[in-house]
Amino acid sequence: MRLQPQHFLASSGALLGLAHIFEATLPIIRNVVLARMLTPSEFALALALAAVAGMAEMISDFGLPQYVLRAPKEERGFRNTLHSLSLMRACLIGGAVGLAGYPLSLLFRAPGSEWAFALAGLTITIKGFSNLAVKQVARDGRFAPDAVSVIASQVTFTLAVIVLCMIWGDHRAMAGGLLIYSLTFVAVTNLMLPMRFGFAWDKAIVASAVRYGGPLIPNGIALAITGLSDRLIIGGLRGLETLALYGPLASTAMLPRATALRYAYNLFLPPMVKRQEEGRDLTDSTTAWFATISLLAVSFALGFICLGETVITLTFGSFYRPAPILTIAMGALLAVRMVIAFPIPLAMARERTWFVTGSSMITAMALLPATFVLSGASGSSVEVLAAFIGTLVAIEMVGFAAILLRTRRAFPDATQDMIRDAAIVAFLVFGLAGLCLALGLNDWLA
Repeated sequence: MRLQPQHFLASSGALLGLAHIFEATLPIIRNVVLARMLTPSEFALALALAAVAGMAEMISDFGLPQYVLRAPKEERGFRNTLHSLSLMRACLIGGAVGLAGYPLSLLFRAPGSEWAFALAGLTITIKGFSNLAVKQVARDGRFAPDAVSVIASQVTFTLAVIVLCMIWGDHRAMAGGLLIYSLTFVAVTNLMLPMRFGFAWDKAIVASAVRYGGPLIPNGIALAITGLSDRLIIGGLRGLETLALYGPLASTAMLPRATALRYAYNLFLPPMVKRQEEGRDLTDSTTAWFATISLLAVSFALGFICLGETVITLTFGSFYRPAPILTIAMGALLAVRMVIAFPIPLAMARERTWFVTGSSMITAMALLPATFVLSGASGSSVEVLAAFIGTLVAIEMVGFAAILLRTRRAFPDATQDMIRDAAIVAFLVFGLAGLCLALGLNDWLA
């Protein structure tokens, strides 16, 4: 019996949800394997490898997976032109990372690791051959191709890291895993659909894609600085041992957040783009978006505050156990970085992508004073990291208030509930975080 359209969309969306669960949990499992099987310094170096590859991808992102949603269904030239742009980007960024291998090995005081960093650059170039058609069909609610490519690549990545850890027993396991991940992702995206990867060059499409994605490049740079450069800064200024303590804390908090946001984007953005093109009102969609992100922010932040210490200790080991002050500070930062995504799908749907950059720049700019605090702070690793994270929370809260006002002025027709939802999140997270600290709930749960 054939599935009815509504049943197909539900099953396809459920598969996408499963993919994002894999995307959230398997990186943590990989980090747990690395932490358990490698020395703290080798574990920290493996984290640095993943951070460099992730930063390079983010810095050069100009929204091709989102822009392909606008491709006409039967127009191969549109998609293939975007493929050409994607491969050019991957070759440039991958080559840059490869050439930076030796300086990066000096930064982390890890001689001999330059070839691992160079291999991370190669993985970026390989991923440039992935087929954007798996993103394009999501406009019609066909999420399965994208979901399968995510699940397959994450599973093979994790298995490769486990096997290579047993063979090599050092940071090279992460570099080899990244290579397997890229090869799998490219293979699956090209096998899932009859819409094949190809090349084309239409100047009008290129110009349109650049206009759309150009403002997203500063946004990608800001996201990279916000999401991954903290590892590089901590490792460079405080050494691999401090990075080894910070890595499990940050990844356990922020990887599920990133995956949840990506899943929410994938569910909300395609229908919002379609409604916008049809000239329909977006108020209902944005109201649902604000409510969803608010619920996620409260759930994730309070869950991490209450359970983060226990989860990290049980999974990574007692060496990596964070102090309660660190889990509370990271939980507060997690909430802020959730709600700061409030304006993004609305701005993307209305092709005001320059607006997205402001949200990311706020969080990136907070890293500058936090870095000064980190470099000048004295005391134990816990005290230094608490000062670093606390500075990020304070600066990003001020920036988020500015974003709320700016969003309200820019989209007055579709943001009626935004400030109310943000206030509820702030009250619940910061109020209950303070109560948790005062009552010692972290210690009780641990």
